[in-house]
Amino acid sequence: MTATNKPMTGAQLDELMAVAMRMQSDSEKMGERPVSLFAYAVQIAVLEIREVRSKYEELQSQNADMAVQLTNAESKCRELAAGHWPRLQEQDINALMRFNETCEDGEGYDIGAEAMARLVEIGLAGKGPHGIRNITPFGQWVINAREGEVDLEPLKTEEDNIAESALRMAQLRTGAAQ
Repeated sequence: MTATNKPMTGAQLDELMAVAMRMQSDSEKMGERPVSLFAYAVQIAVLEIREVRSKYEELQSQNADMAVQLTNAESKCRELAAGHWPRLQEQDINALMRFNETCEDGEGYDIGAEAMARLVEIGLAGKGPHGIRNITPFGQWVINAREGEVDLEPLKTEEDNIAESALRMAQLRTGAAQ
């Protein structure tokens, strides 16, 4: 027969905290420093457990929100892959393609401020530091779809790309990458 440890309930943690506080108070009155320190350590542990649980619940909520965002993004990608281009007009796609061409030559873009504002508004381009414009992952996906090179992997954020790059670098350093 094996014993299973179950997480303490909030009420049990409250009771443990009260016992530890009484133990610390009583042991200080009797001059028993080791017992007092132990009771204090129990109080700190209870506070840390509560903090970790709170953070866990917060992360669960964020994870649920991100799952919804991922589902929405995947749905949008499937919609786009099926040929439905919501909010995108042919002139938007043409402006994006021209902006992509001019990005490669390093001499700036020539599509006009209104067209660039529209690309930023619909998420095909973004504003970087110092007013520098760039093509977003969604914009790159549209370009690839237009050129017939659609990769149906979920779109990645810049943080995802940085994390993958760091992982590849770590693998190269340790020799794990083949």
